[in-house]
Amino acid sequence: MKTILSTIFALTLILTFGSSTASAATVSATGLTFGTIVVGNSGNATAAITVNAASGTPYTVTLDAGTNYSSGVRNVKSGATIGASYHLYKDAAHTAEWGDAGFANTYSGGGAATGVAGTGSGADQLLTVYAAITANTTPGAYNDSVTVTVNY
Repeated sequence: MKTILSTIFALTLILTFGSSTASAATVSATGLTFGTIVVGNSGNATAAITVNAASGTPYTVTLDAGTNYSSGVRNVKSGATIGASYHLYKDAAHTAEWGDAGFANTYSGGGAATGVAGTGSGADQLLTVYAAITANTTPGAYNDSVTVTVNY
């Protein structure tokens, strides 16, 4: 099969805290990159979020709608051009969408797209973001920024 056109998708995660007591938890994330995708194909990718919260501290990690959210879906864009829509999930089977329902509510999926809850152990705890992007018809480099918030 010959690839004539390809599309590169990149998603940047921006980190914030949902509490004024930022010393009670730290968070970091790897970028999510779909890489080069043949036009007309869909793709999957993963990213990692690491939370380190004080032992016994309950927290919920939420993901907002992203800067290119439109018509109920997250999108990657290049300038004003929407390249494709994508979804962020809590599970590898792509059955539980990850959002911020019950918190900022920028991406709530009708209340079903909630955050991931955990309890701090005083050590790093790894969370995996599973992503799926729809097929695209226009080649180019696209991106979006999603805010990761640790609510505790």
